[in-house]
Amino acid sequence: MDFRLRGCVMRFRRLIEFQLQCLFTPRREVGVVRRLLHFFFALALTPRTVLRVRRWARAIETAPRQTIDGPETCCVIVLSYRRPANIPWIVLSYLKCDFVGKVVVTNNNPAVDLKSYLEGIDDPRLELVQQTQPTKQGIRFALAEKHSGKFEYFFSPDDDRFLVPQQIRKLFAGLVAEPEVPHGIEGESRVPRVDAKTYPFVVGTVRDGRTDHLTGYYAFTRLHLRRCLETFRGLGWTRPEAVGNGEDIVLSFSGDGQPRIHDLGPILQCESWSLAGVATWQTHQNFFEERAALHDRLADRRRSYAAALR
Repeated sequence: MDFRLRGCVMRFRRLIEFQLQCLFTPRREVGVVRRLLHFFFALALTPRTVLRVRRWARAIETAPRQTIDGPETCCVIVLSYRRPANIPWIVLSYLKCDFVGKVVVTNNNPAVDLKSYLEGIDDPRLELVQQTQPTKQGIRFALAEKHSGKFEYFFSPDDDRFLVPQQIRKLFAGLVAEPEVPHGIEGESRVPRVDAKTYPFVVGTVRDGRTDHLTGYYAFTRLHLRRCLETFRGLGWTRPEAVGNGEDIVLSFSGDGQPRIHDLGPILQCESWSLAGVATWQTHQNFFEERAALHDRLADRRRSYAAALR
């Protein structure tokens, strides 16, 4: 595929415009003075933001095609909500990987014409699903199940994380080498806290090792998918597309042990990662309380199951 297709300039302009819009938007309601301070702070960070985004986009444009040793292929499920400018770049990075057999983009926000953002990307592996009503994050598992007859491995990134093809290859190789557990790039670790007002997890863990929950990025197998859907039904979640919080925790409990996270080096994160009205954790009331309760429920079930086997 030629990444210098017509529309490349438009894609980059939209990406930069969205990143700067997020950079200049305060994270919370503030007074006039703080708004002015935020504006000048964002102005100072603008050159850094443009340079980081340009460097990352260039890394995709110039990256050689990525392969792995072996016949394994994967299906990628990309969820789009309020960051349509990010989607074509995420897609392009995956399409540079020969082990990616399918990229399914689900537009879960019908208010956005996502097709126009993907214009100029011509690859038979790309499929766009236009949802007719707002759809939640659990849709990733419904779409993965649809393609589980053909694919053993699945990737599903959030729309605010950007990996270059070389990082995707490294993560996929890690999943193939250790398919017993789901894999990712960051996570949450349970910590002993009794204060109900404090979220009992250390978030944003990025290192080579284990974690309690994967966040932001999910690499899993057909078996993890099946176990995940079984747990959904056990929790009374009969429609995956209606699940908007905790589907990542259920996936994290679907392996034979704790999920594995990989340190892939610097990863570009969208400036909207904590923006109210855009970031999911900023739009869902009692978001963290629900997650803590679900973790404890699943952990209790796992302990009971292990005790029954002894």
